[in-house]
Amino acid sequence: MADRRILDSLRREGVVQSAVPARTLSIAVLLVLAFFGCTPSERSSSASLESRQIVFVPAVEDPFYRAIGAGARSASETAGVQYAEAEYPEVWSVDAQRAVLQEFDFDTVDVLLIGPVSTAALNEDLQQIHRRGVAVITVDTYVGDGDYTEGNDSYALSFVGTDNWIGGKEVAERLAELVGKEGAVYVNTTHSDVSSV
Repeated sequence: MADRRILDSLRREGVVQSAVPARTLSIAVLLVLAFFGCTPSERSSSASLESRQIVFVPAVEDPFYRAIGAGARSASETAGVQYAEAEYPEVWSVDAQRAVLQEFDFDTVDVLLIGPVSTAALNEDLQQIHRRGVAVITVDTYVGDGDYTEGNDSYALSFVGTDNWIGGKEVAERLAELVGKEGAVYVNTTHSDVSSV
């Protein structure tokens, strides 16, 4: 019961949100606009808007990723860009996401929006896609250390996500206040090889 009261209080304070924020949808609009001037492919720079294609590859079946997909679809329709969405994997898995990536003919894709399930395991897959002239934009999770200006992950055009360090700090501070800065607090995480947890 105490954990429910704490969660409800964090929601009221705006520290934790039970639904995906509306700005998630506008992120997709920014991604679409950014790629028009930044796509590395010659075929993309000479193509009309109607012939450009964005593919979204989510990390897992989840309301958050569904909201990102809906925003990307809406922004693509508004911009007159073709949009394709990969199957939403049932589990958070490198193998499952790699299988989804292998389904697409990236010769017709200009931009790949992906929530990578690992900071390292998909790096070579994404580099190969980039070498085919596809701009890679990561959402929610990043590859490597998230610094796309140099190193092995500099092929990625951009990362769009939240600052989980600041979010975690704010939640911890508020949680400490709610428990009177005494006692133990249990923190649960999911996967060690992902940037968003």
